[in-house]
Amino acid sequence: MKKCGWILTGVILVLAGCGGKISSRPDYPQAPKGEVVEDYHGTKVADPYRWLEDAQSKETVVWTTAENQLTDEYINSLPFYKTVEESVSRLSAYSTMSVPVRRGDRVFYQKKEPGRDHPVVCLVLDRETEARVVLDRNDSGPDEAVSLYPPSFSPDGKLMAYTTQKIHEQFSRVKIRNIDEGKDYEEALERTFATELAWTPDSAGFYYSAVDKPAEGEKDGFSFKSRLYYHQVGSPQEKDIEVFSNPSLLNPIYVPRITGDRKYLVVTAAEANQSSSRVYYRPLSGQSDFITLLDRKGEEYIFLGNSGETFYFQTTVGAPNGKVISVDISKSGPESRSDVIAENTESVLYRMLYMPGVKLVHSQFVAIYEQNAHHRIRLFHLDGSFDRELELPAMGTVVGIASGGISGDPGGDDMFFFFESFIYPPTIYRYDFGAGELSIYDQPKIDFNPADYITEQIFATSRDGTPVPVFVTRKKSLALDGRNPALIYAYGGFSLSMPPTFTFHLTQIPLLAWLEKGGIYAQATLRGGSEFGEAWHRAGMLGNKQNVFDDFYAAAEHLIALKYTSAKKLAIFGQSNGGLLTATALTQRPDLYGAVISKVPVIDMLRYNLGGGGGFWVPEYGDPQNPDHFKFLYAYSPLHNVKEKTVYPPVFIQTGEGDTNVLPFHAKKFAATLQAKAAGKNPILLRVQQKAAHGGTTPHSVVVKEYSEFLSFLFRELDVRIQ
Repeated sequence: MKKCGWILTGVILVLAGCGGKISSRPDYPQAPKGEVVEDYHGTKVADPYRWLEDAQSKETVVWTTAENQLTDEYINSLPFYKTVEESVSRLSAYSTMSVPVRRGDRVFYQKKEPGRDHPVVCLVLDRETEARVVLDRNDSGPDEAVSLYPPSFSPDGKLMAYTTQKIHEQFSRVKIRNIDEGKDYEEALERTFATELAWTPDSAGFYYSAVDKPAEGEKDGFSFKSRLYYHQVGSPQEKDIEVFSNPSLLNPIYVPRITGDRKYLVVTAAEANQSSSRVYYRPLSGQSDFITLLDRKGEEYIFLGNSGETFYFQTTVGAPNGKVISVDISKSGPESRSDVIAENTESVLYRMLYMPGVKLVHSQFVAIYEQNAHHRIRLFHLDGSFDRELELPAMGTVVGIASGGISGDPGGDDMFFFFESFIYPPTIYRYDFGAGELSIYDQPKIDFNPADYITEQIFATSRDGTPVPVFVTRKKSLALDGRNPALIYAYGGFSLSMPPTFTFHLTQIPLLAWLEKGGIYAQATLRGGSEFGEAWHRAGMLGNKQNVFDDFYAAAEHLIALKYTSAKKLAIFGQSNGGLLTATALTQRPDLYGAVISKVPVIDMLRYNLGGGGGFWVPEYGDPQNPDHFKFLYAYSPLHNVKEKTVYPPVFIQTGEGDTNVLPFHAKKFAATLQAKAAGKNPILLRVQQKAAHGGTTPHSVVVKEYSEFLSFLFRELDVRIQ
């Protein structure tokens, strides 16, 4: 295989090939074309790089190594890379904490300190002022990371359950720590997946869900059966008691909850990536059968809590923007249900996957609403009457999975919540219900002046006339003359909301790393998300997916029309489903951008459902084996729409070998295809991280290097001067 190297001469980046020959087109690693052709409903589709799907084959390993070497040489040739890396390290070296959780006289939180790869879990006793570490995530082995989901604490505050997952593993395990002794129990609960724990009131054990082992001779796939179990602390997993399962559900996820009065066990059963859930309950004492409470396919309910025999739920049934209902379990039929907080036609009741946007605190509903893609907090009494709205400092985000969202007890006197925005760092607020006062509990110290920056919200118009909100953050001093480098980030799928954040998504890398160099950061709110309710989501899924791409192009064109930037100065960045977005944008509108970053992308829309988490995504994307679905999938699938002899803008594709969600073959096949077909001199780079997964648990030091490379790539290709 040929070796190649990058040389910087003046301001022109060229490649030095073998024998000293100078060429401005990279000499890419050879990727032999296979002869695989498949018939999809009468359409013959070639798949010449099918061999790259075997990550362990010698050919794939050699090719991947060569691609990484090429990217190394590109990065190492940039004289300003170290300056960028130092800037990213400096700006991300701040301390953050999660929302505190009270358990008796104990307060727990996670703390991320500068220079550490992972957060630590801390404990503060009410009678103490100094926090002590009860779990240091940095102590985990090189191939194992503690999950990004918050740990779960027993009611007495003496035990902590937390999850870990090794690189390349599809499922996680639950470990239990005795907090006072600082030691883990011997048992580890294997094959857990997106599990939420419900501790019994006596702290002796908890309810959790685990996935069945595959049948003999079979391997784990994208389809699984899970069951709800009870685990008694100190006993082996083999002795756990099966509590509940529903064999009729496809890929079920069980969420157990014990009511605040400690009388009932409530189980929500949801099918992965389906807008549908069923609710069952039984008295906590005894072993009586579960009672079906809500069990209609296509209806979604999230349990919030109870007041005696009145159970409260967040739902979209009859209310696409969301509402809160009550169900009286002493009654049956329609008369058992009533609306408590009616649907708001101007804003959407927030939710994130199975996490509700409403919490019962101080015998009140604390509701997070999303209005024009940013969050608001409103308080309601239990009868649904409005109490007040809390004033937030900016257009921003209240709820985050990793941050812990909102913390408070049904009978408590205060609550904590997390807030951030594009130029407002992650801050923990405390609200005192008795005094009606909101105060800052913890805020990181970051060396920048937010008064130097501004965030605006503008509205583009998509091809079909739909308004597309776009947040734009920049230095106030920038002249809007069309010459500024700009970066658009978006997602557009799976009913996931993209409100304002201080950092690049799921990292601790502040947007300041881009903004302080004169860059403009734009975040587009696309159909497919949940920002404007379920109708907004459905307008961007299945056969409507092209709407998402059209919304994105409208946002880009609007930024150019308003002279924030120009096409040659505009970059786009997306990851996961957002990586699909930027890859599709690359193939459909290569004229519109100066650079493209596609991180852990979904690329092959005809084979995405055959591995990793792909089987869960069929309700969102469609089934290639369905003739009607095949038509729209094939029409936009990035892998199948790369054109010969087309000049594409510079591209940086990134994936991780340990990604069990979006398998790395997507990125590899896309890079090989682009490198073979693209005309012109623009680089097409592939970075394959060897010990990285889909995101969230990647060590901070690795993320710093990753984003230093991304930003250096953008600075080079958009011709940004770096001192």
